[in-house]
Amino acid sequence: MPVLEQALGTVRTFLRWWLAELAGMVPPALRRWTERGEGLVMVPDAHGVIALLEGPRGRRELGHVPPGGLAALARSAGWRGGPVRLRLPAESGLRLPMQLPLAAEANLAEVIGFELDQQTPFRPEQVRLGHRLVGRDAAAQRLTLELTLVPRPAVDAALDRARALGVEPDAVEVVRGSGGADGLSVPGLDGEGGAARDPLAVGLGALAALLAVAAVALPLLRAHGEAEEARAAFEAVRRQSQATAGLAAELARIEGEAAFLVGRKQAAPTVSDLLLEVTRLLPDEAWLTSFEVADGQVRLSGLAASASGLVGLMEGSGLFRDTTFQAPVVQDPKTGRERFSLSARVVAEGGA
Repeated sequence: MPVLEQALGTVRTFLRWWLAELAGMVPPALRRWTERGEGLVMVPDAHGVIALLEGPRGRRELGHVPPGGLAALARSAGWRGGPVRLRLPAESGLRLPMQLPLAAEANLAEVIGFELDQQTPFRPEQVRLGHRLVGRDAAAQRLTLELTLVPRPAVDAALDRARALGVEPDAVEVVRGSGGADGLSVPGLDGEGGAARDPLAVGLGALAALLAVAAVALPLLRAHGEAEEARAAFEAVRRQSQATAGLAAELARIEGEAAFLVGRKQAAPTVSDLLLEVTRLLPDEAWLTSFEVADGQVRLSGLAASASGLVGLMEGSGLFRDTTFQAPVVQDPKTGRERFSLSARVVAEGGA
């Protein structure tokens, strides 16, 4: 669509000129303030908290902070109230890779929350979580992420230490071994795992967006009269709509599979439930030498005064079916009891 490409080129040229004009109109004092943009960083260590000022001009270390004196120390060094970040050392967090379907990117936080206890030994309520997109494979329809996990008690304790110094953090982050830091999602903080936004930058960005909308409208109206290009634009929108519908269907399928897995997980008895039921069923004079749960089967071995009655006891439970002996019952010469080995199929309580 040559006319549309020409129009967009005109818009880009206009925006570059207009933003340059806006930058020249900013007062020098305000421009120096925005260029400075120093943020206050708190780094806990074994001796307390180290304060840093970081900005476009580099990093300045202010040293260890006495209780309640962080704000005064930072302002005496020239800090003008920029964002405040609590930076935890790399060893305080655990980094794990995670792969997800490409369709999950539209609802990434929710999908990660569900997959967390499936792919890691943690539940969402046990940790503070951050994630970083490492790669996107369109051919394989896969996303590769790096998760950052820190136990919630460790984050809460670090926040308490920071607040005791007289400053409320805007965000919490964890140092990466390769350099940089990854933010954690901590409800209640302004940053929610990222740096606080500069109000002036937000205002200029909104103004630039409004100007872009105004500048794009005119060439689009001029191009509206060209029937061939209008048909091509309609076809592009139709294809995009189909792709969006496909992504929505894929997300619905993922959510359905997730709900099915959750239902299966909640319906199936746990190993603790099975062991408790076996303990309840066996006579007091019997004891187990082995207990194994695998592939929907429970396998028991042990000694009992009369092993033949164990099958009836197991079948009388709502959790076991098809109880059979796996080996002949023999008498143990040392104890005088019968040595048994049997298995049973595990079912949901009251199920088939």
